Amino acid sequence: MSEKDVQLDLDDLAPISVSVYTRLEHFRQCIESLANNHLAKHSKLYVFSDAAKPGDEERVGRVREYAKTITGFKEVVLKFQETNGYLKNMADAREIPLVEHGTMIRLEDDNIVSSRLLDFINEGLVRYKDDYSILSVTGYAPPIGQSKYVSGDVYLSLFYGAWVTGVWRDKPYLSFLASEKPYSDMMDSGLYGRVMSIHPGLPNALKLMDQGVHHAGDQKLSYYMIKHNLYQLKPVKSLVKNIGHDGSGIHCGSNDKFDVCLEDVALDVGLDNRRYNPRMDRLQYRYFHGSWGLNVVKRILKNLIKGA
Repeated sequence: MSEKDVQLDLDDLAPISVSVYTRLEHFRQCIESLANNHLAKHSKLYVFSDAAKPGDEERVGRVREYAKTITGFKEVVLKFQETNGYLKNMADAREIPLVEHGTMIRLEDDNIVSSRLLDFINEGLVRYKDDYSILSVTGYAPPIGQSKYVSGDVYLSLFYGAWVTGVWRDKPYLSFLASEKPYSDMMDSGLYGRVMSIHPGLPNALKLMDQGVHHAGDQKLSYYMIKHNLYQLKPVKSLVKNIGHDGSGIHCGSNDKFDVCLEDVALDVGLDNRRYNPRMDRLQYRYFHGSWGLNVVKRILKNLIKGA
């Protein structure tokens, strides 16, 4: 197999797992974009629908009625929760398909994908199956001008992007997510300085996770990737667009900052350069959180004041 030749077994593609609550139109666009991939008809689709909170019964009912009409996939498996629980629904969506099949393509209802997304993720899952330095493959690329710094179509990142990811059962994805005290782990491991130097906003997020008031799997995974020198494979052109920043999401405000142009192009998952380039993550941090250097200084000053 050459670096540009990945053979897919159409009888053994990664299943697709989508979680949803009340956002019917987001969900519909997500499913339609997935179905527009030529590999959809060879792929098993799981839909995890959370049960309604009081007052949301009608909207959840509409989502579930639509889910029952989904076609265009090899098989559609509907998992309708009987009691409301955001965290349980999310956990089921990432654990059940992965444990059953060994690989999984995970996304939420507000992710719109390119017609080449399933090719890219499946090819990445095949190519890097035995490469334990790569924890995950994502289809999302923030508009930070990657092509100016990356010679090929993909690069390595220590920041875990959760907007459509491909993962393997025999890599520590699930065990990292199961950790309940990532901040304590960071402090006990003496990694505070290293984490701050890479992702200045992460230590505070980890502390809130330890306190049980914040839940963000992508941030938890970013910490463990930093700790263990593991990477996520990212494309230079985005095959994913998130439409949840319209005020409808649990963790999302309303803005168009994260709009990207979806690329309907074939991308080569082979790495031209296996070296990690920290510039890419600094550019990504700046895009999502503002100036990297300024955030480092703010965090240091904040901690000095606390310790005074």
